Amino acid sequence: MVDCTVLEVEGQYGDCLHLGEIFYRIIERWVDFFCRISFDTLKAEFPSTIKDALLTEYYRKAEEVLQLEYPITKPPHQALIDRLNLQLDQGLPSTQWEWGRIASQFRDPKNYDFAAGAYSPIDTLLEATMNDPTGKKDPNFRTILNAPVARLEPQPTPDQLSSVTHVVVRDGDTERKIACKKVVLCAGSIESAAILLRSADGDISNFGGVEGEFGRITDHHILSVAMPFIYRNMDDRDLIGGMKLQTDIQFNIVKDGKVVDNTVALANISLDAVSFLPRNDVSDSLLPMLIIAYIVPSALVPTNKVELNPDNEPQIHVSWADDDIFEEKQKVLKDFAVDIMNKIVDVYDIRFAKITSAGYQPLLHKITVDDIHLSQAGAGVVAHELGTIPMPGAGGSGGMVDTDLHMKYGWRNVSVCDLSVFPYSAAANPSLTLAALALRLADRLYPDPKYSPLTVYNLTGDSILINMTNSKHTKKFGPELPITIHKGGSATWQIETREAMYIYHCKCAEEFLVQMVYPGTNAMVVNLPPKAEICMCNSTPLSEFRTTFS
Repeated sequence: MVDCTVLEVEGQYGDCLHLGEIFYRIIERWVDFFCRISFDTLKAEFPSTIKDALLTEYYRKAEEVLQLEYPITKPPHQALIDRLNLQLDQGLPSTQWEWGRIASQFRDPKNYDFAAGAYSPIDTLLEATMNDPTGKKDPNFRTILNAPVARLEPQPTPDQLSSVTHVVVRDGDTERKIACKKVVLCAGSIESAAILLRSADGDISNFGGVEGEFGRITDHHILSVAMPFIYRNMDDRDLIGGMKLQTDIQFNIVKDGKVVDNTVALANISLDAVSFLPRNDVSDSLLPMLIIAYIVPSALVPTNKVELNPDNEPQIHVSWADDDIFEEKQKVLKDFAVDIMNKIVDVYDIRFAKITSAGYQPLLHKITVDDIHLSQAGAGVVAHELGTIPMPGAGGSGGMVDTDLHMKYGWRNVSVCDLSVFPYSAAANPSLTLAALALRLADRLYPDPKYSPLTVYNLTGDSILINMTNSKHTKKFGPELPITIHKGGSATWQIETREAMYIYHCKCAEEFLVQMVYPGTNAMVVNLPPKAEICMCNSTPLSEFRTTFS
């Protein structure tokens, strides 16, 4: 088990992209569907900075790193996709069915029926561990086997920020300390939370300010419908092969004339294809199977918790989130399943069958809701538990880590990058989002190496206002420009090339000084620029100055 990544051990620095991939590969195992969290859910439940970063940059980067693949689309496949997206029943959610993307290589022509060379991050870890155990090939990444993390030191102090200096690991009955400058916890929702608890001597209040935020481990509901079917022309089975499709569907549940729920669920179809779901109540069948699986989102459950048992190992208390309209949602999902199944019957001329004591009994009628059995997977079936060390929600308040995944309490040099940071259990396999967050965290820990730090010091004896040329387009590499630097103060940016720095006395000044600045240097401002003839600094917001300047 790998519990955390130690960065900058003995002065070693990791490569930026490789670092992000390492975070992800430590965190995740082989997965089925890789899908994005819907825009509506990101907007409603995640910080706006996270939403924007995922949608504009990091989802795309994660999909490239994971080499997600689509199978071959043949005319019979397109015919079904088009028919499913033709929505005639206005009472059902609208759809945008498309191939589900998974991280594997498909064996033609079966598409999803058999994934050859399925992607497994564990393979990468084991290869690095076995082939390069001493870190000679890659000194920035070493895996220590059979050495679970016990805690981080020193112990946090309430309402104070200190730095972790050592990661304590267990080697049999012996504890060993690894010196560090930065640490990324990525042991999963339960183990990362347990490491924090052990580091705080079992009392999470030692971090200060985290009451009500820590340990709310939550899973979402997964519901499914499964039924075997028969092709009337069995040659069609080889022609069509396996299919896995998915779409977001938005509830629109109304009570007393008001919409009481408009959350977004995810619908997955596995048609004659290997599926993880359901895992309990489907008999082995020689017939092809249709499986419709739904993921229903959930807010974090405040009564759920992670704590330590007498052996200092984690134990959890988990229940589902309260949902007063869960029955109404199930009715929508059953009606949706009926619509899907009858469309498949129309397109592929199949017959669904029920398994009886006498064998298979074909259903010669159109599917109705009476034919639908909606089963529910138990908690933990697909390992989507999350939310024990969350980031803030959409409003920007709360959370144990900030939007850059750095700890807000206890330690200044510890980040968290696993499912524990999710503020909401969205209707999606969280793997792609986690990979995207890992890549983003890597960029923040080690920005693109073509950029170098520039630190500007104000030695004038009064406050000054600073602006620069190119840097105002690279806000993620330093504070937003323009910025006021008070006397004796400083500010640091990561810049790529020589730039012109404009120095104003205040935001009302029309005259300014110009000083050339360079990457990897310190710039000393010693001359005070001219003052404004009429100063209205107390009435003009800096944001207005930013607008007029740019």
